[in-house]
Amino acid sequence: MVQGTLSRRGFLRNLSSAGLAAASAPRQSRSQPEDLPPGMTTGWGVPGAAGEITVGSSTQLLCDDFLISRGSAPGRDYPVHVAFNVAPVKKEEQPVMLPGRDAPWEKTGMYWVCVLQDGGRYRCWYNTSRYTARLPEYPHQRPVDKDQVVHMMVAYAESDDGITWRKPIVNLVDIDGSKANNVVFVGDTDRYTEGGVVFIDPTARSDERYKMVFASRFGLKGAYSGDGLRWSLYPRTAEVRGLDTQNVANYDPILRRYVAYVRSNALNYGGLDVGLHPVAPTIRGRAVARMESPDFQNWSPAEIVLAPDIQDGLDMDFYTCPCSRYQDVHFMLPSAYYHWSGKLNLQVAVSRDNRQWVRPTRATLVDNGGAGSYDEFRIYAGPGILPSGRDRLTIFTRSGQGPHPGSVDASYKAGPWKNWSGLPEGCMGRVMLKRERIVGIEARSEPGVFATRPLVFAGRRLRVNVEPIGPDPQLRVQLVQSEGRGIKLVPGRAFADSDPITADDLDAVVRWQSGPDLSPWSGRPVRLQFQLRSTRVYAFQFLD
Repeated sequence: MVQGTLSRRGFLRNLSSAGLAAASAPRQSRSQPEDLPPGMTTGWGVPGAAGEITVGSSTQLLCDDFLISRGSAPGRDYPVHVAFNVAPVKKEEQPVMLPGRDAPWEKTGMYWVCVLQDGGRYRCWYNTSRYTARLPEYPHQRPVDKDQVVHMMVAYAESDDGITWRKPIVNLVDIDGSKANNVVFVGDTDRYTEGGVVFIDPTARSDERYKMVFASRFGLKGAYSGDGLRWSLYPRTAEVRGLDTQNVANYDPILRRYVAYVRSNALNYGGLDVGLHPVAPTIRGRAVARMESPDFQNWSPAEIVLAPDIQDGLDMDFYTCPCSRYQDVHFMLPSAYYHWSGKLNLQVAVSRDNRQWVRPTRATLVDNGGAGSYDEFRIYAGPGILPSGRDRLTIFTRSGQGPHPGSVDASYKAGPWKNWSGLPEGCMGRVMLKRERIVGIEARSEPGVFATRPLVFAGRRLRVNVEPIGPDPQLRVQLVQSEGRGIKLVPGRAFADSDPITADDLDAVVRWQSGPDLSPWSGRPVRLQFQLRSTRVYAFQFLD
């Protein structure tokens, strides 16, 4: 048993001697609003007088550095030999939904997808398009050539399990003289509705419970519905350009605002105000901008919050901005677009406040499939990280056949896109993850250690979500309290007392030689220190 107080030097000597390069400095926590919906928490906890975070018994994701101590006084507990990394995922080998080969409104394929869990089923709104002769009742149609225009519409599908989908005939929109189709929305006078992202507004009256944002030829527009099928336009338009992607929005109960993420251009390449060669900046490429609104109609100016940088190389853009709230953390899974190859795959960004975003790792979360697969070239995540049973998460994706049209690599230009995989342009895929496992903190073969900031918890036991990633995996946990400029180990709860956790376990209970009981320290500020080898840890939670 290790007891007493360790000095800063002794602590570092016993654990290791290197530091962790983290994504950004921890942000300030916020207090809990009193009028949140039942079960909703801020995710940041309530700050105490000494700066501790009250986490209670809620799940805490280790997906960024918010909870991690950076070695500031008085703890001096530096992270050593650890880094963030993405979790493994499992993809369906075949698409779960294809465009209807006999449906003229899906003739050119299916595009952006948005799936919600609603009323015990999965509900999907997706884009479909067709080329057609100009319709005189729509004066602002988007021309393809002198004879044709493109109509992009929102269609509807539903499923009980997320795998087998049906497209009900809703009889709402006339296409070629018939309403026998599953199209639910055609937009404004341009009949061009790109994106069609739907969310449920917990603050709205019943006839506006469902809200949609979409890109038109005029800018970002909104619509509302009482059932998700019959839609009406809001009158105002946010005049934002370059929206030819899936722009997203939702209601944030912490901010009490609607928040939208849209495509923008990162005007931050090559600009110099002061120096030998002043020059205006030029367009770096696609990026993600943020807007907010008190009423879903009057939007703030779009401000860039996520953009590629030098580490990404000079040929990468962020093509999409699918944002989802999961376990009180906001996740964005943007498609990284590589101009040379024309490929797009999914990365991860994280926000605790729905304003500031960090990229805890540059690793790819969902990569392209192999040669001839339906997602060999392009993967776009729809918004939503959806629970699938108790221990699984589902992300629905849209794939595109062949490289992006802007690609440079001539080796990809041998034939029509539709021949790359034998599938029609655009289809919906399904990606599965284990519960809480999106990004975690890992150590490889060299043992690592990290500690939390001071926490106030409620409970008697500690569970961790842990995964072995190499030979001889091991995780140990100890409790410490700050004492002056040193660290006081809690008697009986040190690394030396901790039973090693070696198995892949979503709900591993931390035990020490005297048992798992932590009730004497419930309600008192403590830090958790993790010592790990060949292991990735994703989350922790205090339990009764």
